[in-house]
Amino acid sequence: ITSSGITIGHPQHIYIGDASWDNHEKFAKGVEGVCSGVTVSQNMLYDISVVHGFGGCAAITTYYGDHINILHNTIEKTAYNGIHLGWGWCNFQDSTTCHDNQICYNRVIGSLNRLHDSGGIYTIGQMPGTIINENYIQGIPAGRPGAPTYGLHNDEGTAWIEENDNILEIDPNVTYTINCEDYGQKHHLNIARTYATVNKMGIDPPDSKIDRPIVVEDNVWPFTQYKFCLNSGVEDAYRDLVPGWLTPAADYVFPASCQTTCGSKLPIRKGGNTVWIAPDNTTTFKAGATMTKAAANATSIKTPETEGEYRIYVVDASGKVLSKSQHLLRLSGSSAGIEAESFDYQSGIDLENCSEGGSDVAYIENGDYIGFKGIDLTGGESIDFRIGSNGATAALEVHIDSPDGTRIGKMDVKGTGGWQKWETQNCPIEATSGVHDLYFVFTGDEGYLYNLNWWKLNAVEVPPVLGDLNGDDTVDIFDLALLKKAVLTGETDYFRNADVDGDGELTALDVVAHTKFIHKLILAFPAAE
Repeated sequence: ITSSGITIGHPQHIYIGDASWDNHEKFAKGVEGVCSGVTVSQNMLYDISVVHGFGGCAAITTYYGDHINILHNTIEKTAYNGIHLGWGWCNFQDSTTCHDNQICYNRVIGSLNRLHDSGGIYTIGQMPGTIINENYIQGIPAGRPGAPTYGLHNDEGTAWIEENDNILEIDPNVTYTINCEDYGQKHHLNIARTYATVNKMGIDPPDSKIDRPIVVEDNVWPFTQYKFCLNSGVEDAYRDLVPGWLTPAADYVFPASCQTTCGSKLPIRKGGNTVWIAPDNTTTFKAGATMTKAAANATSIKTPETEGEYRIYVVDASGKVLSKSQHLLRLSGSSAGIEAESFDYQSGIDLENCSEGGSDVAYIENGDYIGFKGIDLTGGESIDFRIGSNGATAALEVHIDSPDGTRIGKMDVKGTGGWQKWETQNCPIEATSGVHDLYFVFTGDEGYLYNLNWWKLNAVEVPPVLGDLNGDDTVDIFDLALLKKAVLTGETDYFRNADVDGDGELTALDVVAHTKFIHKLILAFPAAE
């Protein structure tokens, strides 16, 4: 595209309806109007502002507008910034034309490939009620003397904006992670939970609350931030807009690197062909302890049982690899615990950099909570919490289904000698069966109570019942049917039970052994011998 891909509004709409006999306005009152209530969504914009002389144009530009919603767009390769909102610098501070806009869930790749002094998303001028949340920015290049670059750019006059949960996969030598420094009469900026590959920030402007970015240098994002990346850009219903020559299928399915746990569900995009998780350079695919697969239209895939680093593959019916992800999946066992900041629900808390790596849940006050969806509590006896406490009188309560739901556990939190001095403290819980949303409710005196890094459910170790694939503790023809399906699809919640020959894979040999067992041709499975 020669210049801007999509343009909304006009740079002269500083004031609306202000014509009078002596101010030389072009239009009389009632003629001029601001663009309002426009949604820009599900667009694939590639190679923007290619002609010299038009390099300063963005893929999506809004000058002055209200209730403009820029959502779920994929933007790749722009000479300048990806998304531009606002105008006027700090020259028209009484203008109220631009307000209540959203820039959310967009994926911006490869901006600033020719020009500089901007970022993946750019704002200028005041715009009350505007939010910029859960965008995934990739590929901002390094800055250099006289040519600064930024992950996000809040330029002169930017005010009254919230920016939360943005993921910035950018060169470590950018000038600023976010250019929101105290310059050009910026004010009232609230920026929280930014995850980035580098932390370079200036002095905060007045009346602003700006958290330091949480650094993940190798861009293997925690599970929650991976989900933000996955949700960004054009959605599955419009995937035909994204050409395969530009984004190979495996990178569409798995658009960002992720760190999560073994044997868990990993959300993905639909692959169009069979999707596999397997070690790097795999050419032959068999479901097992180091390989899992999902159907062409699956939106999740179970991760392998074995710790390590993996790639995502898209494979056709003949077993030919169509593409392999450039992104990395890093798996660790449940012994590492679940990161506290990977919550699905929260109230009151904030995040900070953690001395043990990554981030922790911090600034906890009485009545705050975090919650996690769909936790299987069957067999659970206690929960370990990784705590940092400066000695405040405080407790931690465990509730199910809601923050004020049934309480199944409570512990007093002991001081650890400092906010970043960590100890593991154990909270017994009542026997609870089934899958529940799990909430940790924080209580105590006034002021900040303690920090939380991770938690781990301790359950009674139940030995596998070889051959039992439906969890009823018996082995019968119903399990055989499930095993046959698992061999075909690679999907089962009971891998250790299904691998009856003990070779670490699910194959026809497991079906043969299972058939012999239920027909009493053998008395024990090979894996038990």
